[in-house]
Amino acid sequence: MIHGQETSLKYNISISDLNKLETLYQNAKNDIENIYQRDHYPVYPESIENFFHYLTMSVWCNDNYQPNQITNLMKSIQEASLMDIRSILTAAGRAERFSIGYWQGILKNDELSVVIERARELIKPVS
Repeated sequence: MIHGQETSLKYNISISDLNKLETLYQNAKNDIENIYQRDHYPVYPESIENFFHYLTMSVWCNDNYQPNQITNLMKSIQEASLMDIRSILTAAGRAERFSIGYWQGILKNDELSVVIERARELIKPVS
């Protein structure tokens, strides 16, 4: 049995999805130094664009997320459900539209590592 199996199956999230999320996140973090400014706006390398696009166009997207709840979800990440994780990731993917440079900041501060780790806890096989 998989910890959180009912939830992960409900949203069709697999270990493969989690592995892809982790790989894309690592690739994005590895490219932070390649972000540059043009006309006061960040220009993101393809790896960063791909990561944040994946968050909004995959099983990790929660179209019904509530942006005003994200701060509280992050504060209680150890109790977060898979739906909460999806909400946080969706908000991260969409935030650049409303706050220029958000993606750069969230990557530099490594803020999504705890979110991805919590997702792994919910999806990983139980020993």
